[in-house]
This record gives sequence, C-alpha cells and structure tokens, in this order.
Amino acid sequence: MTKLTSPASVTPVQLPDISPWQRGLRAARKSAPAGSLLMAIALSILIGYHHVPVMTLWLDRLADFKQQTGLAFAMVSTTLFGAIIPMLMQQALPQSRQPGAWRLLPYLCVFWAVRGMEFDLFYHAQAWLVGNDSTFTTVLIKVIIDQFVYCPIWAVPSMLLVYALPAVNYDVRRVFEHLGSRWYRRRAIPLLVANWCVWIPAVAVIYNLKLSLQLPIQNLVLCLWAILAMLLLHRPAVAMTPPTK
Repeated sequence: MTKLTSPASVTPVQLPDISPWQRGLRAARKSAPAGSLLMAIALSILIGYHHVPVMTLWLDRLADFKQQTGLAFAMVSTTLFGAIIPMLMQQALPQSRQPGAWRLLPYLCVFWAVRGMEFDLFYHAQAWLVGNDSTFTTVLIKVIIDQFVYCPIWAVPSMLLVYALPAVNYDVRRVFEHLGSRWYRRRAIPLLVANWCVWIPAVAVIYNLKLSLQLPIQNLVLCLWAILAMLLLHRPAVAMTPPTK
C-alpha cells in the first residue's frame, strides 16, 4: 500500500509499465504467507464451530446477537473491524505509523459502516437467490458471484475511489485525475487479482457457515488481514490504497 498523499496533490499515480495482471500476481506472491496464515485461522474457526462444543456455544450466541440486532450490528461491527482496530494497530506499530492518519478516522468509519450494511444485505441477497445451505454447489455459486461479479463490478473499484478521495481533498471531480489514465486497468485489476488470492478461499469458508455468522467472521478475517499485512508485509492498514475486499 502507498503512503498517504498530501490532500493538495493531484499528481496522477505513476505505476511500473508492466501488465496489471503481473502486478497483481506479484502482490499475491508477497501476500502468500499472510494469506496462508489467514486461511488457517478461517479453517480453524469453521472446524471448531462444528467440532468444539465451547466454540459452537459462543459462536451460536454471537449469531443470535447478530440476528437480533440486524443491520445495526453490521454497521458497528464492520466499522470496528474495518477502520478502528486497523487504525489503532497501525498507529501503535513504528513500521506502519503514519503522521496525521487519525484525521481520516471519521471518514473511514462512515465508509465502513455503510459497507458493513452493504455486506450484510449482500449475504442475505445471496441466501435468498442461491440458497441458505452449505452444499458444494451453493457455496461455489456464492463464491463466483462474490468474487467475479460483486468484487470486479462494485466492491474493488468503489473502494479504490473512496480511498483516493482524501488525496484530492475530497473533490470527486479530481479523483480520476489523481488515479491517472486507464485507472481501472492499472489500479483495480492488480488489486482484484491480489484480492482473489486471499479472499476466494476465505469466502469459501465463510459461505460454509450459517447466514447469521457470515458477516461476523468476514469482519474478523478483514481485520486480521489488515493486521497481518502490517506485520508481515510492512504495509499500513489505512493507507490510501485500500485493503482488499
């Protein structure tokens, strides 16, 4: 991830003149250790939920609480795990600390609250459209819709644009100038490829859980990914190039 850019600067982001797919694969290779650890944690949660009674009990309680509180839970939880905890970790670690990053926190909280509501509605729409079971076919279709429809069309490009706004003092008209020409090809595709390498296995695990647990575990994976990126890749979690997913 890149460092914070001065809000006054609108210089287009210059990237190496190589294929965006190659940039994405390079990022994926660098992310492989963190992604592997993340996958091991997600699998441990799934196996523990089905085979460890204490974990089953606590996760069922979490699922019941999520079901009772609905979109309010989604907004608060995603704000906490997508913005607040990563920001606290970033500022606590010398290798990722960014001067002035705290001023972005209200903006990021609003964004992640809205995105949390979006995630929850998306998971419910998938359950309504495809089914609410965890059969191989159902999980496969959900993963395909998630990673090859929702992410490339909306999730990744919208997040890229939102995270670029502070660099141009929140002037929507200057965002595309800042990102440079062919921004989707040069910026979104590499991010999308790296996103696939981490999140395809992660969402496969998430869709094997019952609906009321999908958002809470997604939030946990999102937060762990941001923290692992800081610890293993030495990348700030709240830099103005977005975390994946």
